[in-house]
Amino acid sequence: MAASAFIGAVFLAGDARRFQAPDLVAYFTRRTLIATTVFLLVGAGTLVVLRFDARYIFDGLWRDWSLGFTIATPALAVVTAILVLRDVPVVPRLSAIATVGSIVYAWGLAKHPYMLPTSVTVEQAAAAPDTLRWLLIVIGVALVLVLPPLAVLYRLDLRGALEPDHHTK
Repeated sequence: MAASAFIGAVFLAGDARRFQAPDLVAYFTRRTLIATTVFLLVGAGTLVVLRFDARYIFDGLWRDWSLGFTIATPALAVVTAILVLRDVPVVPRLSAIATVGSIVYAWGLAKHPYMLPTSVTVEQAAAAPDTLRWLLIVIGVALVLVLPPLAVLYRLDLRGALEPDHHTK
C-alpha cells in the first residue's frame, strides 16, 4: 500500500503540473513527501520484521544482486522526492517506477532459488514444460497486442492530445 501511495502521489503531482494547477501541485508534492517518508519507514520496519521472522529472506537481501536492489530502493525513493520538489517533468515517474521495481527485484532475488523459502524451490513449483511454453506464447501475443496501443495512448495523454477541444461546438 505504501508503494502504491508513493507512485500515485508522484504521478498525480506530475499531472497537476502538466495541467498547470499550482494548488494541486503543492498538494500532491506534499503528499509525495509524506508517501516517500511512509514508504521508507514501512521498508525499515519490514527489514526489522524480516530479521526476526524470516531470516532467510533478510539474509538474502544482503547478498549478490539483491544487495544492489536493496540499497537502490531507498536511494531511488529519495531521488524521486527530490525530483518532484524540483519540478522536473516526467523523470520522477520513471524514478518512482524504478523504486518499486527495485524492491520487487530485491525480494525475488532474496528468495532465490526458493518459491517458498527453504521448502519449495522454483523448479519444484514450476508447471509442466508444455504448460510453460503455452503460457509464454500467450504472454508474448498479449504483449504484442497490448503494449503498443498503451504506449501510444500514454504518449497522446502526456502531450495533451486527448483533451477535449472546448472551442468547437
